Amino acid sequence: PDDAVTHFIKLLGKPDTAEFSNTEFREVHKIAVVFEVGWLKDRCRQWLTEKISGDTVLETEEKLYVFHECFFIFRRWGDSSLMDIFVSRLALIDNSGLIVLYTSDGFEKLDDLDLQLMLKLGGSDTSLFMDIILRSVNDMESLHQNTMFLLERLNLLCVLCRMKHFLTACLLQYWSCEIFR
Repeated sequence: PDDAVTHFIKLLGKPDTAEFSNTEFREVHKIAVVFEVGWLKDRCRQWLTEKISGDTVLETEEKLYVFHECFFIFRRWGDSSLMDIFVSRLALIDNSGLIVLYTSDGFEKLDDLDLQLMLKLGGSDTSLFMDIILRSVNDMESLHQNTMFLLERLNLLCVLCRMKHFLTACLLQYWSCEIFR
């Protein structure tokens, strides 16, 4: 926080040099919002938007950082615009690494909003969420509310349909072998 305050004070003197490190961003943004420094708040959000929309592919750790910052702004200040940009940019690519990382540390502590965002980022990858559910229920006597939340929202018909096709193929292969014996 002290570095962020120092950085904030320097930025007030030279607004055209508004650059941030990942470690400074949240605190500088908080200060800009609390003290209603509109140009700095806008610059902070522009910086984060550039991270989301940039030409480079975000690695899992960087995706997680950007997700946390967008989510913090959404929860703390009620502004979903950055989270909307994040989800729309990343929903079409493989986010399994991000989702596993985010859910592996304290899955039971996540709330409905966390899980809804994970479902959006996971798209139709039901196997990813089934793995998370299986990991969650391993050695448990009852299902946690987050596990129930995912089960209620996953399209298990897709999973069952895939299983039916797999079993049908196995049976056909078995029968064809029996016929030719």
